[in-house]
Amino acid sequence: MRLPGFTAQTALYKTLNQYQAGAHVIASDALIPNLFANQFSDGFALNGVLPSIGLCGHAGTMCCAGGKCDPGLACNANNICRVPCGACGQKCCQNQTCNAGSGCTCNANGICRKPCGATGLRCCTNQTCDPGNICGSNGICQECGHAFESCCAGFACDQFSACGINNVCFPCGLPNEDCCPGNFCQFGQCNPLTQQCQ
Repeated sequence: MRLPGFTAQTALYKTLNQYQAGAHVIASDALIPNLFANQFSDGFALNGVLPSIGLCGHAGTMCCAGGKCDPGLACNANNICRVPCGACGQKCCQNQTCNAGSGCTCNANGICRKPCGATGLRCCTNQTCDPGNICGSNGICQECGHAFESCCAGFACDQFSACGINNVCFPCGLPNEDCCPGNFCQFGQCNPLTQQCQ
């Protein structure tokens, strides 16, 4: 075939049908998307041939095939890679929530932790408990500061007790008993000479 103005070999020319056929193969070829869908997004496809171009697996992007995400991320229910949240020891989820049934609550640092500090619960960090409680030797917070209970932190007891021997609060302030700290008596007045309530 001869085309006006062209002198090259006619075998080099393609027909419109050949170009359309070639374009159809490229457009319908699902090989490349499948390779990228199988990547872990760590820079390489699973088969090591194609480099990652960030289609999936990163924080805020779609999860890769099989729910795969970059290290430290998890594929959530919406098929998005996110930093895991809500389980005990993980950061709290939106609205300061933790996973239902985990027994954990969102603490002041935004971490899901088992509740601590109250009477009968585990002691918090640094063996601390809520006011009116002290961390027992078993790691459980117990009431303190009342008569015949352990003294609270700083050797504190309630106004009707004083911290005594063995770090135990003993009753005070009743008639014919020792005055409470600050010369306080529940009834009567503290005798400055005897330090007893009269």
